[in-house]
Amino acid sequence: VNKGDGELKVEFDTALTPELKAEGSARDLIRSIQELRKVKGCQMTDRIVVSAPFWPEAFEALIKRETLAVQLKNTSGPLSISPL
Repeated sequence: VNKGDGELKVEFDTALTPELKAEGSARDLIRSIQELRKVKGCQMTDRIVVSAPFWPEAFEALIKRETLAVQLKNTSGPLSISPL
């Protein structure tokens, strides 16, 4: 932020780093898992096991915490959840 003659200039760095891309992938996965929870009629407190073909490992704890998943399992099939 630069201040000058009564004007305010703000610059944003819009570069997408690998970390930002990974976080975006994690957030997309969380959104998809939450939709599956809704479709399957899971209660807000139900714990689940998630089977997914991919997830950013750096964000595994976030994914588990946000979706109440006790385990993330690798699968060659589509994303699925199993309530416990």
